[in-house]
Amino acid sequence: MGRRSIYLLVRRSKPVTLLNTFDMPIMETNCTRRITSTTPTQSLAVMNGSFMAAQSHQMADRVMKGFGMEKVDPDFIVKAVYELAYQRKPSDGEIQMAMAFLNDQRDIYGRTAKLRPTARELALADLCLALLSANEFVYVD
Repeated sequence: MGRRSIYLLVRRSKPVTLLNTFDMPIMETNCTRRITSTTPTQSLAVMNGSFMAAQSHQMADRVMKGFGMEKVDPDFIVKAVYELAYQRKPSDGEIQMAMAFLNDQRDIYGRTAKLRPTARELALADLCLALLSANEFVYVD
């Protein structure tokens, strides 16, 4: 299972390009102070990158396997995803927005015949990506 980490083995022959987007320090010298920067490419990497897409699909699979998405009320699924991502219950407004998002995404994916069996899974993965890309997940208060 993948986990967030402070430490990462980095080999000079295999640079981690995702970390370059987030101003990874030069590994050949000591880094005593990190420069804070926020650029549009960082947000785009989080929302459109293959790593985050894979993580959102894994999160959706975890929720679907753990709760049986077809058997459980979609309201419960939304609450489970919020608790998994943020360790808190969603507000009523967040539940309504997430339900509307899931319904819209499921309808969009459902229009494509070959994706019809997995439209619910893809919609849930999109919701997971949105939650993982939000400031509440990125920044720990």
